[in-house]
Amino acid sequence: MDKEKEQERIVDTLTAKGYDGYMMAQRDSVGKLREIVADYFDGKIENRIAGNDGLWLLTYISWSGDGKQFVSCDMWLKEDQGQMGVDKMIIEKQGDGPTKQCELNKLSLDEVPSTQRAIELVSDTPKHKSFQEKKRRLRL
Repeated sequence: MDKEKEQERIVDTLTAKGYDGYMMAQRDSVGKLREIVADYFDGKIENRIAGNDGLWLLTYISWSGDGKQFVSCDMWLKEDQGQMGVDKMIIEKQGDGPTKQCELNKLSLDEVPSTQRAIELVSDTPKHKSFQEKKRRLRL
C-alpha cells in the first residue's frame, strides 16, 4: 500500500462526506483528520485499545452546545486487502430524550454514510422521501 496515496484517499473521501472537523484518535490525540491520519501512518499514534490494530476516531457530527443534544461518531479504520476501510462505525445521539445508537460494520470508505445521513440514522423523525423518489418507486 502506498502510504501517501492511501492517506489522501482516506482524507479526501471522509472530508467529502462531511467528516471535516476536529477528531480524537486513540483517546489521546486531537486534531484535524489530515493531521491524525498522517501521524497514524508515520507511527506517531500508537494503538492503545486492546484487540484493535487499526485507528480509532471519535468526532461530533452535530453539536448544539453543552447540556444539549449532540450526535457523535466513532470509527475504527482498519487495513483490509491493502486498503483502509471502516471495520466498525457507531453513530450515537445523546441529550434530549433517550440515547439512540446505530452500528455499521465492515464498510469501505465509499460506503461510509455522509454526516447528514448518519444524523438521519439516529434521528427521532424519519425524513420524508422526495416526490422524485416516490414517483420512481411507482414505476412498473
